[in-house]
Amino acid sequence: MQKYNYKILHVGQFGGGPYRDERIKKAFEYHGCQVIPFGTGKYFNRSNLINRRFNNLKMKYLLGSELKRIKSDLINKIKEVMPDIVFYRDVLLFKHTDWREITEYGSHYNICNVEMDMFSNGNNTYAWKQLKKSLKLFDLHFVFRKKKHP
Repeated sequence: MQKYNYKILHVGQFGGGPYRDERIKKAFEYHGCQVIPFGTGKYFNRSNLINRRFNNLKMKYLLGSELKRIKSDLINKIKEVMPDIVFYRDVLLFKHTDWREITEYGSHYNICNVEMDMFSNGNNTYAWKQLKKSLKLFDLHFVFRKKKHP
């Protein structure tokens, strides 16, 4: 097996699948990569139903100070770490103008990981539209689910 010596900034850990982040991390490490996590879940208060619903609304329309803080902290982390690859598992966080600003820092590859068909009828919210406008900014896309589960 070939080992790679890449430094990977892994942007994720939001929503219902932190186990996916751990598996992704282990897969990269198995191939000799150094993985630096950038968790996004810590920016949101999800302690009760009201906070979760309010955060979901802000995420749907890409509003709120949390998203601005994530963007600023992410740019600073990219400058600090100088990764070879930035692997985005959290892709519904930014407007296309924010994505443009984030992806221009450094000389790394930007990889977008989407877990469902972003062009299906159910994915036409403002956040999805902003991601679709940003697709050309990423160097590589991973999409592993054809449709949402019923």
